[in-house]
Amino acid sequence: MGPLLDQVAIAIRHAHLYSEMEDAKVEVEEKSRQLESFNTIGRAVLGAKGLDTIIDTLMMQVGETGLFRSLAFSSVDASLRKFELKRTMKREPGGAYRMADAPRGTLEVPTTGTDIIAVVAREGRRTIIQGWDNRFQIGEAGSPLLDPATYVDKVTYFVPLVSDDQTIAILATASTIGERPEIERRLDAMAPLLDQVAVAIGHAQMVAMLSHEPERLDDQVTAHAA
Repeated sequence: MGPLLDQVAIAIRHAHLYSEMEDAKVEVEEKSRQLESFNTIGRAVLGAKGLDTIIDTLMMQVGETGLFRSLAFSSVDASLRKFELKRTMKREPGGAYRMADAPRGTLEVPTTGTDIIAVVAREGRRTIIQGWDNRFQIGEAGSPLLDPATYVDKVTYFVPLVSDDQTIAILATASTIGERPEIERRLDAMAPLLDQVAVAIGHAQMVAMLSHEPERLDDQVTAHAA
């Protein structure tokens, strides 16, 4: 029986080794796909012109690469001390994604408030919340705008885009609790890309502000003349 048991033990070790090699191969292939997705997103976003185009390109590319099931983009206006939901993207069960503009004025909230987006804008750091949090989308009367029952198995991720130590936008996505480790790994891997996106958005915001400066000065002159 001795030689037979030795052969069985060797076969088991070989099976374990083969399984580990296959797992490592899958992991390498997944990382390769993610890096290619990041490169695709980076090239598209950095090649876009204008703030709206950059936002649309980012949302579209994330949808096409399948990195997240959903994504929301909120802009942060430091001068007006407010943030505003701009775009949303959601993947359908069949794999296709649907992107939509937020209705004008939707979720336009002061950054001094207690809403979680306002908190993330002020603190400028990634925030992950498992389950329900009373800071989710607080209405004018102080009541939640979302249903807490839908957050039992949900994890929500809020990622600030920071340029020159200023939060200029916030990305939000969600997953199940079981998907959390993988989503966190993807967010960690995306950090350099998101830094580039933040620079592109900051530049576009500055260009837009400067383009409106003559109009603002004209309005001031007209107001003084009146």
